[in-house]
Amino acid sequence: MKKKRDIADVLTDIRIARNRLRIMKTKIEGRLTQQESLSRSAVLTKEYIKEAEQLKKISEFLDTLDIILELIEIKVETIIYIGYIVNDAPAVLEALRELKKNGEFLSPELSALVDDIYNGFYSAINVPSEIKVSASKEAKKVLDEAKTIAKYRESGKNIDINT
Repeated sequence: MKKKRDIADVLTDIRIARNRLRIMKTKIEGRLTQQESLSRSAVLTKEYIKEAEQLKKISEFLDTLDIILELIEIKVETIIYIGYIVNDAPAVLEALRELKKNGEFLSPELSALVDDIYNGFYSAINVPSEIKVSASKEAKKVLDEAKTIAKYRESGKNIDINT
């Protein structure tokens, strides 16, 4: 039975494969340069030209393979990045809910909008319950961070939001 692999392992494998491809490509290009110089001066010109053509085909194949691996690498990086967002977003939503609970200054209209955002998020994205539970614990940290940022902005200082 195969061991279940982490997506980061797949990304590492892709990067290793791309590095190996570059090494192979460098060797082929070196050999191709050598073949082209030999074909000008050698008697066995047909053989050198034939090998040079094969080396060019191999080089083109490696270029195509490298581009495909690069595209996969970008997609896997995006999946990893989105995973962080999906895991962190519920904490921010729970902080919104917590703020609403304590929000005596919230108008009925804003309260309804907050409810729509909260419920809309959870109905649009399937978040496992264990993430929701941990998000509730993280919500206080997010709420405290939001209050700190609000104080900085109130004083005229600009602070970046850590997303």
